[in-house]
Amino acid sequence: MVLVAACLAAAAYGLVSSITHDSNISVIGTGWNSENFSYDIRNSRILQTGKVNEFKIGSSRSDFFADLRKSYPVFAESEDRIQLIYNSEIYTVRHYPDEHYVLYGELVWLTDKDGYRWHFPFPSDKIAILGGAPVDPHPFIGMKFTVNCDLPYLLRFYEVYGNQVKVEGNRITWGGITLAGGDGGLIEVDGP
Repeated sequence: MVLVAACLAAAAYGLVSSITHDSNISVIGTGWNSENFSYDIRNSRILQTGKVNEFKIGSSRSDFFADLRKSYPVFAESEDRIQLIYNSEIYTVRHYPDEHYVLYGELVWLTDKDGYRWHFPFPSDKIAILGGAPVDPHPFIGMKFTVNCDLPYLLRFYEVYGNQVKVEGNRITWGGITLAGGDGGLIEVDGP
């Protein structure tokens, strides 16, 4: 009886471990290419939706970011995040004060007045939010929003995406949607 209970406990532990522990982190970016971003690191998964992966790891932030720098070209880096270039897209690994991380492709969800949504590659950390609060990965925004970056920054960002994103003057087009930059960082969306 004790042996049966021990076997059941071991099997249950193995099932729980396989659900919460992973050997890599991965996400889908904008979806225009077929290859997901994936990085081998032992982690405890908190949440994985396909486009967002939240996890904890055993190593320090500085060691983790140093390893990422060795593996991928870096687009930008700050104290709490590193933005990596992979397969003509930008992916962010963000570190939170409670020592968990989130991995996501840089994009926003554009929402029109009827509630229709489209995703668009965009540097989510450059969206101006009232009070300066950090933006969650893949924020839902309307058809007009304000950014806290200039056009040269956006041009550098979209250069990574190659011919998948078309930039003409202050107009940025991807997947039938155009963003037009205006005065004061205002961006207006011309949807499909």
